[in-house]
Amino acid sequence: MQMNKQTNNKMNHRIHHPELSVILLDEELRDKFTAKGRLKIYKSLKSQNLVAHKNIFVVSKATGLPKLSDFIREANRRNHLKALLIRPDVKNGIIPKMMAAANVRSLRNTILFEGPVLVKRILNAWEINAQDQLIADASVNKDTLYVISCSLRMYSVPFNKIPALKKIDDAFRTNFIIAEDGRYIHWAKDDIHLDIETLEYHTNERYRKESDTKKLQYHRNLGAAIKAIRQDSGIQQSDIPGLSARQLRRIENGETTVTTKALGKIASGHNMTLEEYLDLIAIRISYEKV
Repeated sequence: MQMNKQTNNKMNHRIHHPELSVILLDEELRDKFTAKGRLKIYKSLKSQNLVAHKNIFVVSKATGLPKLSDFIREANRRNHLKALLIRPDVKNGIIPKMMAAANVRSLRNTILFEGPVLVKRILNAWEINAQDQLIADASVNKDTLYVISCSLRMYSVPFNKIPALKKIDDAFRTNFIIAEDGRYIHWAKDDIHLDIETLEYHTNERYRKESDTKKLQYHRNLGAAIKAIRQDSGIQQSDIPGLSARQLRRIENGETTVTTKALGKIASGHNMTLEEYLDLIAIRISYEKV
């Protein structure tokens, strides 16, 4: 049964997520990438009618842009160009001039990179269809953090807008690393992790409202399940050792976040292990949704 499920998942993966065409024209990087899964590597524009491919990633050094200008413009016009990844083999200040000379406008989906790590991070994110959830790159300018997702969406957020980032001393704001797969940014000194979901929450009002609504509904569902199990067991709110009746009432009404410690106390009050109690909660919530 498990094998059939895995097979179905692979089939769905192929059906819903088409090929990603990587036009790799930077000679210094050609031995750094290999085709895998949905990623197909092309080292020449002569291979096929590549401009007709739906998901195109062009990887080139800056001095190679003039030869690519017609291809890039046409792929972008068709909305097939997902990313233009440029390695600056000349001074950064010259690159805009080179792009203008090649008649390639500065595109929203353009990013500069120094080595293969950033490119691999972006391509791997697209390969698993997680480009909107993973981080490609980040930088700091004075009081603002700039983050680019693997879908090349830009986030800019002041350090004082996110509670966790406020704790970082000004002198250590640039002392971060990005997880190899792009899941988070990490400031080791303060042990702070930041992911795309947190950035969305603090920069996108609509997302924040939807997230808060889901969280509120989750706590209500969880509280309702805890209350139903207690009532089915004939246990009073005042019968849970270590929790007051008021604390349990707030939990059951979905008015507060339930900690693992609190759940452990409630489980003990039902003569259950925490694992047994959580299983019962999951069953109860599923039952209520049916």
